[in-house]
Amino acid sequence: MNGQKEGTEIRESAMTSDVDVPMPVMITAAQLPSLRPYTCVKHTSKEAFCLCTKCGDLLCEKCSLQIRGRRYCLDCASQDDQLREDCFEESVIPAICAVPPEAPKTVRELPGALLCMFRNSYLFFVTAKDSPFWLTLPLAFIASFPAVAVQYVFKLDNLLKIYDESQIEMIKHAGELLRSLETWQILCVAAFGTLLRILLFDLLFFACLHVFSRNEIRFVQAASTLHYCMAPMIIAVLGVALDQVWIVMVAEVLMIILATSATRAATKCSFWQGMGAMLLFILMSNFLF
Repeated sequence: MNGQKEGTEIRESAMTSDVDVPMPVMITAAQLPSLRPYTCVKHTSKEAFCLCTKCGDLLCEKCSLQIRGRRYCLDCASQDDQLREDCFEESVIPAICAVPPEAPKTVRELPGALLCMFRNSYLFFVTAKDSPFWLTLPLAFIASFPAVAVQYVFKLDNLLKIYDESQIEMIKHAGELLRSLETWQILCVAAFGTLLRILLFDLLFFACLHVFSRNEIRFVQAASTLHYCMAPMIIAVLGVALDQVWIVMVAEVLMIILATSATRAATKCSFWQGMGAMLLFILMSNFLF
């Protein structure tokens, strides 16, 4: 009883005294990042996105996996058999023992990035969509232009022979115009045609992703992703030069395989959604081109 009395007297004296009692400070959501500079345990330059449900480590979005509605780090997902099975069932990421590499940002980083792409395409495309458009567009152009240039300069008669059989007057006039041009002019036409074809493919790929993907993806991200997938087209120049159609087909199949992997990794869609996006992309590209 005496303790309660003393406590009551102290509270009353505090309320009636002239001493300024500091009030609790209200913290807004906008102030939290500056007051809590938590960073990812693997990428210290990135702000933490979540906590691992199992070990509690701070993770950025690229280092975390969402499995059955919860977030886990790559280490926990790789060490737990049940999480590993759930990970494969949901098609989250096949190589869960590795950390997705940073997206290439400079020309110097491209060779290593391409090696990583062919070594583990799914893991590479998790972050590849963040590469700048100005970096990936020249890559797609360099991979696609040699085959087109050889076809227009040295194999033009073979190309126009296919269209001559269709009896399309516009194609015939275009062929006659190309035959009358000099080599450097034909190369300019081939360069313009290659660039236009790449941009049309970008628009088509972007549209297909929006039809089937779960997550929103911007046009620049979709285009950067597809530009990496065009890297195998560099071997198509051998098929054109040697009149071996199967080499060109191999290059196209490799491009489609990479694009399928890129679709699933960039948008985190299911296997069937990725397959549907690729089938739509192939059908529309064959129809348009």
